[in-house]
Amino acid sequence: MRFGDTLARYAALRWVVMLGVALVLACHPQSHTDYPRLPAVAPDAAFNRLFAAQANGWTGADGTISIRIPDGRTLWLFGDSFLGRVNPDGTRPGDSPFIRNSALVQSDGLLTPLYGRRQGAPAALFQPAVQDEWYWPGDGTPEGHRLLVFLHRYRQARPGLWGWQWTATEIAIIDLPDLGLNEIRPLPVANGIRYGVALMEHKGQVYIFGVTAGTGSKRLHVARGRRGSLLSTAWTFYDGRQWSAKPDRSASILTGVGSQFSMVPFREGFALITMDGRTPFSGRLVAYTALRPEGPFHGPVVLYEAPEASDAVAAYNPFVHPQFSQAGRMLVSYNVNHLHDPEMLYRDAHIYRPRFIRVNLERLLPSIPGVKHEFGGSWGWGTGR
Repeated sequence: MRFGDTLARYAALRWVVMLGVALVLACHPQSHTDYPRLPAVAPDAAFNRLFAAQANGWTGADGTISIRIPDGRTLWLFGDSFLGRVNPDGTRPGDSPFIRNSALVQSDGLLTPLYGRRQGAPAALFQPAVQDEWYWPGDGTPEGHRLLVFLHRYRQARPGLWGWQWTATEIAIIDLPDLGLNEIRPLPVANGIRYGVALMEHKGQVYIFGVTAGTGSKRLHVARGRRGSLLSTAWTFYDGRQWSAKPDRSASILTGVGSQFSMVPFREGFALITMDGRTPFSGRLVAYTALRPEGPFHGPVVLYEAPEASDAVAAYNPFVHPQFSQAGRMLVSYNVNHLHDPEMLYRDAHIYRPRFIRVNLERLLPSIPGVKHEFGGSWGWGTGR
């Protein structure tokens, strides 16, 4: 047989094989859905285990705000916190230290607690000069060799578990990298808005989100300042149409947010992640979208129903931790607390700990109205931190 005939027969056979393969694939199409797909929202087992370890003397808290430090560590900030230990049966000892705020430093997968001392006993990390008042931390951001953290000051205005009242906001200046408290300064703005609930850095600006308590629902406000100017009075305030230098011109831009939330870049715009504050302690994690940080906002879209939420237990105050995002699946925490009986936090230590979930916004949110997707894809989401 001549060599040319061999090549011709080989080519013909190869063509027949390829045609057969094509027919098989046509009859049995392969799809990415044949492979396991991660759910759009799911608990994060690793972070839930990490914060339930109890091996470091910190046994639970709420607030759950995180700030990435430039050296790669993460500072976790909390409000009311329990220290000490948990009994083998899951109860807390009745003499467990209870302090108004605390922190954890995460490094190489380990959590190290930070708190203060007073008269030889554990005390809050941040302590106001005003007697019988306390701080609950807000969001924060690094500026050079220091870290700025918003502190919301409260007092007990009336008896009862929920009888506290916000009195002022101040800013803690923390030295880096040792995390020593340098000083606490008054907020340079006083217009009745609790600023520092959430921060977002975007194009050299720091957007400072705050809330006011309306009738039945909290109202969202926003100010902004150049990066490095948060301690000055060079803020501007969105008045509903434009940015104004007058603090009293600030206007509500959304009603029904929670006491704590996050704003993150999403696609060509932004997403506001909050519990649905239109109903008290709804337990519904929702998202609003907008083309600009000041809105207007579209939504809400329900992302998740916290399984812990009930008539007796509250799920509240979500916060996004973008430094721990994985392939677009952002890490979100929310807090859990008993609504009526503080003794339950001693009988069941599991209640008063943050919960962590992974959320894929791309699979849950529609395109932002007014955006033209000229390139057929999403820009994804990120953070300026």
